[in-house]
Amino acid sequence: MYCRGVWLDNQGNALLADVDFPAIWKQFAKEAKTTQDASRALPLLALRDGQWNHRFMTPSRAENLDREVRMTLDLSGENLSWTIRNGASTPLIHSNGGGVGLEVSLAGWWYTVPLARAITTELHTLPPKESCTYTFAKEYYSSLPDGTYRLVFPLYTSSQDLQEMDFHSYTASSFQLKNGAPVIQKG
Repeated sequence: MYCRGVWLDNQGNALLADVDFPAIWKQFAKEAKTTQDASRALPLLALRDGQWNHRFMTPSRAENLDREVRMTLDLSGENLSWTIRNGASTPLIHSNGGGVGLEVSLAGWWYTVPLARAITTELHTLPPKESCTYTFAKEYYSSLPDGTYRLVFPLYTSSQDLQEMDFHSYTASSFQLKNGAPVIQKG
């Protein structure tokens, strides 16, 4: 978090490091005047010298993984494709594939990988026993350091109020990244 010229990590410590903030901001073609503008520099802080620094990453919120809704991974050309299958007895609501998140495992804990991308807010229904497949483009992971990563996708159910949805669970699947290429463990 950036506040009045000081960077704070996710543990509340002030950042005292040799970081060239003006150079980081110039990469985004404008001076950071707000916390929102400054947060665009977060990926550069989280990934310094080719290694993840968990102090500048958000811990995963995906604790409630649904065992009835499975995610499987596959390679589709040079991109990672993922399929979710609804094994639950109720229809589930989800966003389009842009709603998927990428996380990295560091010292036994999952952290959200900060990605700069735009998504649309479409909603889709996944009936019981049905599946859907999406692609996660190579551009989002090919330059990341080797390690264990996972795709995480939130699922919802319809609410009593037709204008709202209730959070249901997450589904996720992990893979290894080696030299910019995903390695999928089958089994």
